Amino acid sequence: MAIHGSGAVSLAHAIGGYTLPGSETTLQGNRIRSRNIECSVADLMALLREVGEVLGVTSEYNVVLGIEWTGDGPLIIEANDVHEPRSTNAPIPLARHTKIRFGVT
Repeated sequence: MAIHGSGAVSLAHAIGGYTLPGSETTLQGNRIRSRNIECSVADLMALLREVGEVLGVTSEYNVVLGIEWTGDGPLIIEANDVHEPRSTNAPIPLARHTKIRFGVT
């Protein structure tokens, strides 16, 4: 995460190549857990709120959310949870994405 001089806030998250907590499994370079995406968005929104308060922002923030992926194959979102059987939450292949734009006050 970064807070820029203009008051802009940005976030980047690594994809794949890390070991899952409580496991010996390492995610391949084209895989990310859905939980990581959800937590990243929640963290970004919390940071926006704090920065807005500190800087006294009275207008809304323009937010752009998206996943940038430049790998050869599709990005795989691991939708399974460590507390759920793997068969109930199949991985989601993401061949392309669309950025989401919205305002937050």
